[in-house]
Amino acid sequence: MKHALKSTLLVLFASTSAWSAEVPTAATTEPMVRAEFKPKENKFSLRIDPLMLLLGEVNADFQIRLTDHLSLGPTVGYMGSGDGVYYGSLVSRRVFFNDKTDRRSIGAKAVYYFNGFSRHSPYAGVSAKSSRSIVTGESRSTLFDPGLTSKGEFSETLGAAIGGYQWVWQSFVLNAGAGFGYYSHAEKFALNYSDGAFSTYSISGPPLSFLMDVGMGFTF
Repeated sequence: MKHALKSTLLVLFASTSAWSAEVPTAATTEPMVRAEFKPKENKFSLRIDPLMLLLGEVNADFQIRLTDHLSLGPTVGYMGSGDGVYYGSLVSRRVFFNDKTDRRSIGAKAVYYFNGFSRHSPYAGVSAKSSRSIVTGESRSTLFDPGLTSKGEFSETLGAAIGGYQWVWQSFVLNAGAGFGYYSHAEKFALNYSDGAFSTYSISGPPLSFLMDVGMGFTF
């Protein structure tokens, strides 16, 4: 009897031990830490000014990231055969309407982004550029008059301070801002005609102008 009871207790003890070994112990859980989202740190941006594009002039701005907040790069502009004589600020003034202007510009622009080059951010910057305009014209010919052609040119320089806000979505970038620019150019320029005559036209205007700074393009 005692031997049978002892055998029964040993079997129960062995079964309990085996069951305990198969049951996993509760694992300690730690709170999940969500990784901080970091936007892609792009190194370049290429933008065009859509407002000037509507006026027939292409202005492109290429920026190179120097630090997390500072960028620097060249700017170029081109307008071919714009009606009238264009000079001065963003919305070019037309002095007279019988001629066309071919204008090319090159410059540089430096921008500081307060939140970072690749982020939604307010910005402030400075720029400078030099432009050269070639004005050509042609009077209407008749049966007895072959008409005349004319040509003249003048140069301008611009220094500007601008500020605004930029938005970055993956590889697309958009900025909108404003500022002031100081223009320097000759007060007059001459149109030389094919018959040897010439005419002098005034292009004087206020040197300080209000500017719009709008750009859209890609960052990579």
